[in-house]
Amino acid sequence: QEYPFWVNQQSIYNDVWFLFVYTSTGSPVHFIARAVNSQLFVFPTWQTNSSTGYGTTGQIIENLDVSPFTIYSDTTLNLLVSATNIGDSAVHTSVSASLVIEEVDVLTITKVTPDSVETQGDSTFYSIPNSGETHFFQRSFTIDFQKPDSCSIINKVKVELQDNSGNILDTIHNDVNPLESTEITITSASSLRIQVTYDGSASSVSTGPPTVHTIRYSFRLSCTTDSDIDVVSEEFKSGEKSALWRMPDGLSRVGGRDVGLDDWCSKGTYEWMQSNSALWQKISINDISGEHALDLGHESHQYGTDISTYHFVNLLSDEQQGTKNYLQLVEKMTLALLLGDEDAIASVTNFITISRTEYTSLANMPEVQLLFTPTGKSTQLLKQGWIWELMTTGSLSAISDGVVLTVSVGGTWTAPSNVRHNNVHNNHLLIKLKRSMLNDSP
Repeated sequence: QEYPFWVNQQSIYNDVWFLFVYTSTGSPVHFIARAVNSQLFVFPTWQTNSSTGYGTTGQIIENLDVSPFTIYSDTTLNLLVSATNIGDSAVHTSVSASLVIEEVDVLTITKVTPDSVETQGDSTFYSIPNSGETHFFQRSFTIDFQKPDSCSIINKVKVELQDNSGNILDTIHNDVNPLESTEITITSASSLRIQVTYDGSASSVSTGPPTVHTIRYSFRLSCTTDSDIDVVSEEFKSGEKSALWRMPDGLSRVGGRDVGLDDWCSKGTYEWMQSNSALWQKISINDISGEHALDLGHESHQYGTDISTYHFVNLLSDEQQGTKNYLQLVEKMTLALLLGDEDAIASVTNFITISRTEYTSLANMPEVQLLFTPTGKSTQLLKQGWIWELMTTGSLSAISDGVVLTVSVGGTWTAPSNVRHNNVHNNHLLIKLKRSMLNDSP
């Protein structure tokens, strides 16, 4: 009632009022305070009907975003209004306000479920191809969501590969329409299966050398309402996954290659292999892990930290083949015992001497947890464990037609405590790295 007469005169009867919206914990959501005289010039300005409302309703509507206060739990909003008459109450000022919850269209991702693969591990390892390359085996996530009734379908899908800090390594799907993609399947009215590996398009991730170990996949969905309003979901991130990378270039390989490749290693393994380049001048690498740590027929190799290699000594003249090399050692040991063949004795002695030296050097590296080596399978002449006996005692005896035959290759050897031997590894070596000692971070 101060307006128009007293306000236009900017009288001393300058009533004041305020409006305050706050949460149950006291956090401010909205605040405004005015002296009525100022409202000739500042919002909300006086209208001819002595109110400050607009339009046919005579109301002022403020949209308040309370989402920052409801991220972790529900909250209660409190509304406090006050008006103070200055000088008298003959012409008073009043404030009327209310809080109304407005229904809005919301699209929510409720759950993200990864697929599983045949592995000795837990399916949480994802291979990241070199830039310009693709996968052979594809991985996917099932996305469950709740969409508003005003949206008929999901029309955009965005998927990012991120490091554990949220930095984007690559964009897998950039607002792709599921109806136009062979890599996204509509499994129900409230779920999608989304491929997150590289099939039609190639990787653009920088991999030489890899910079991260822990990765996540980020998902965001969009739909369009009947009123042609785009509704976008909040970002939903997968749980932590571990990346596997192609091993360093230029290292010697042995054996055949598995489908999907078999040289996938962790970031820490990659760096260890790079820092021990002299080792790979002595032995060739067979395999590390399959794509996404898929089972390659081993009882391990699920972390990208187990490296199968050739023997340190190649007894073959024109190739490297683990089983043939082992059988050649069997043949030379047999000739050495039965015939005392000097060339055979020299070859066996050389194999044992170099193996002792290299096993000791390799096993004593702080990152090496275990080293699996040949033991020697029994034959008509040779006893079970004959290679290991030669390695440790320096001699081997056998009986043929009642005659004791003995070959010596030089003194005894005390194996490091982390060197193992068995028949499985007669035709190759296995280096198991200590995961806690590798730089598998961030």
